[in-house]
Amino acid sequence: MEIEQKVSTERGKKELNKRCQMFPGRFKVKYTTKLANSLKRKRLLQAQRSAKRRRLELKSERLSKDATHSVLEGETYSTNIGFDECTDIGDITIPSKEFSVDSSSLIVFYVETTGLARTSDILQIACVWGDRV
Repeated sequence: MEIEQKVSTERGKKELNKRCQMFPGRFKVKYTTKLANSLKRKRLLQAQRSAKRRRLELKSERLSKDATHSVLEGETYSTNIGFDECTDIGDITIPSKEFSVDSSSLIVFYVETTGLARTSDILQIACVWGDRV
């Protein structure tokens, strides 16, 4: 505790720099002082009631804007969105386990996802097998 109090003063910082043989340049001292004053000013402004009220107003505006968009456009980013009304999905038959390169044709799958992460959702799947789409 005593060391922290010493270091927090300018004289304490200079003593610490001398002991460590670190001599900050004039520019660095001026810059760090300016930065510390700026941060102190920002903290004081953020602690005021008017700043808190403004943050809450902005949050309320954001939430109402999001609610308006979801009503107008419907939900767009949810798990299994749009699968409830889908009627053209049929059962997939699994072929036999026998596989031969000569008797098989190339099957290409195209998968559209929301991203590249493991938790990304599949948006669309397309398959091409021979001449069939």
